[in-house]
Amino acid sequence: MNRKNLGLFLIVFAIVLLINSFFASKNQEEVNQNPSFEFTSSKSIYHPGDKVVLTLVNNSGQTVTLTEDCPAEPLDVYRKEGAEWKLLAAEAEENGLFACSELAQMEVLNGTSLVFNYAPWNQQLFSDQGEYKVEAVLETTSVSEEAGVGPAAPTNRTLIVEFSVAERGIFRSFGLAVFYKPILNFLVFLTDVLPGNNLGWSIIILTLVVRAILFVPTYRSLEQQKSMQEIQPKLQALKEKYKGDQQKLGEETMKLYKEHGVNPFGSCLPILIQLPFLWAIFQILREGLDASTTFLLYAPLQDFHLDTINVAFLGFDLSTVPTNFYLRIIPPILVGGSQFLTMKLTQSRQKKKIKDITPSVKKEPNQMKEMEKATGMMMYMMPVMIAFFAYSYPVGLSLYWFCSTVFGIGQQLVLNKRKEQLNSKQA
Repeated sequence: MNRKNLGLFLIVFAIVLLINSFFASKNQEEVNQNPSFEFTSSKSIYHPGDKVVLTLVNNSGQTVTLTEDCPAEPLDVYRKEGAEWKLLAAEAEENGLFACSELAQMEVLNGTSLVFNYAPWNQQLFSDQGEYKVEAVLETTSVSEEAGVGPAAPTNRTLIVEFSVAERGIFRSFGLAVFYKPILNFLVFLTDVLPGNNLGWSIIILTLVVRAILFVPTYRSLEQQKSMQEIQPKLQALKEKYKGDQQKLGEETMKLYKEHGVNPFGSCLPILIQLPFLWAIFQILREGLDASTTFLLYAPLQDFHLDTINVAFLGFDLSTVPTNFYLRIIPPILVGGSQFLTMKLTQSRQKKKIKDITPSVKKEPNQMKEMEKATGMMMYMMPVMIAFFAYSYPVGLSLYWFCSTVFGIGQQLVLNKRKEQLNSKQA
């Protein structure tokens, strides 16, 4: 990759980082604008089955106490019915990552926050569409009372957060039914039958099963990609021949595709057909395998206790983003490195095709030079971008992507060997 392309790549990558830091700083400023209390919901609009998460930030200079009503929900939840707000009630079920605290009260010290994860009560409270509000009644204790200077009468303050639950769109409903729910159940099934209920081995097996299901369409797509590479010299010759006649160029190009049985969009399928599975894995790991997902399990798995899932794998917590910097950079390096190897295999194949035709021409066509530059740039840009995303998402997603990429590399090598054997027989 020359200096010009490298400079362009660095500019694009810097813009991505600046946009990310801008929104992060903007969110931080919004939190810091309120010097007292901040009571927020993770979303303003949920869909049935989404996990409701509320956060209380205490910047009041006082200690806040809340009554612990476990196994009932910790705060007061209301749903709007007509013009009135109806108080709802729910108790935590035993199935899920949840245990009641023995404390009768919860304390939130000044400068700290408390997250209310409604997973244990999610399906009971928020399964219906409508408008909801949650009230947190705070009992504050003054600093003077804590220091023993003198008694202070406790004061109560009510914080309110409102949000809505709306119907899923057709694409969300389709993705939930066709991808999310089957993959979730298969993943839970694997953790149930595997020794130690380990999520890491479950993800690896899931990856192999998904790649096996997609083996035939992926293999055909890779063959299409190979065929496109093989006819590149002829395509470039057509571009040179019909440089001033775009209509004729299009006609001759389509004839060439038809003659060689090539679909110009077929090479994109290996990535496209994996996206729904990648989306489902990402959603499962982001939302968490807890009580909020129990209602999505099929009948034979309803009795499986999700709190028995072991998310530890090779020193990582697969359900979270590592806080330790050295642990956090390992998944991006592995994912980016495997993606780089994939791009390298593809580019070396393309370069070989270009070298095969250069002896027959005095000067390599400009289009081929540009194509080689673009491919070289993508070889570096794509792995870096994927590594950047892996740095920000749970380790389990990186594990899935890494295993899938390694499987794809093996598939690519098998295809290359098969093509070489066919070519040698034809020669």
